Amino acid sequence: MDDARTMTAEVDRRTAEGADLSPLIDMAMSIQFAALTSLRTPYVGLLWGNFRDRYQQGTEAPPVPPQFEMFGGPAGIGGPQFTIQLNALVPRIIFEGVDGDVLLHVQQDRLIMGWRRYPTGRPYPGYVALRDRFMEEVRVVEGFLKAEGLGEIRPNQCELTYVNALLLPGETAIHEHLDSVTPMWRPIDTGLPFDSALLQNRYVISSGSEQTGRLYTTFSPAVLTATGEPNYQLEIVARCRPSGETVDAAFATLDSSHDLIGRAYKSVTSSVVRTSGGV
Repeated sequence: MDDARTMTAEVDRRTAEGADLSPLIDMAMSIQFAALTSLRTPYVGLLWGNFRDRYQQGTEAPPVPPQFEMFGGPAGIGGPQFTIQLNALVPRIIFEGVDGDVLLHVQQDRLIMGWRRYPTGRPYPGYVALRDRFMEEVRVVEGFLKAEGLGEIRPNQCELTYVNALLLPGETAIHEHLDSVTPMWRPIDTGLPFDSALLQNRYVISSGSEQTGRLYTTFSPAVLTATGEPNYQLEIVARCRPSGETVDAAFATLDSSHDLIGRAYKSVTSSVVRTSGGV
């Protein structure tokens, strides 16, 4: 109890001094859809002309594999199942926003908007602002696809990810105190000194009686690259099938996923680390 009061007092002190305690370091929202095989790299280059005022020229990266949450078969272990692509892989193009903290990823079967705290150090603008910006860019892509006769976006999975760096104020050995970070962990005496833990849980998302997706929470020991501070990295991912193959249905799914992640964050983090965080 005394330790908890000390940690809370340290949070209050750092807040009063104006320290940025927000632990969110990355977030991303993604719409996956039936592959547009005609959308090859030269067309993506042409697409850039529609938003070059707010994004720098793109760089190539390997495509993100298709991901589907599967139900009804043998119980799986670990993450989602992947679909193997047998055709030649067309690279993912990553456009970096001129502001430096927003990234737009374009590939044949997926659009992703990501936000990162580093290297700019800018505050998180909030889900609504990023969601509205992503919607604007998706509409631009839709218009381009229609104008070029390349097909249409037919969403089949949506994904929302938040990555938080959780700190215990005044505690440098946080990796030894996962029980202070989350109520989901309790240390067990094995006769050996505890070093650190990796903790992952997954939950089923349903719409009525139908299973439509999963939510994952993962606590991993990490070190902040920018400051060198040891922390527990909490990644929360909601991956879900939209109610229909439309962009509006996809964004409705992202919105409901954001609500689920917000509730999950409050449930799986302790009040001490929650003082400085959120989604």
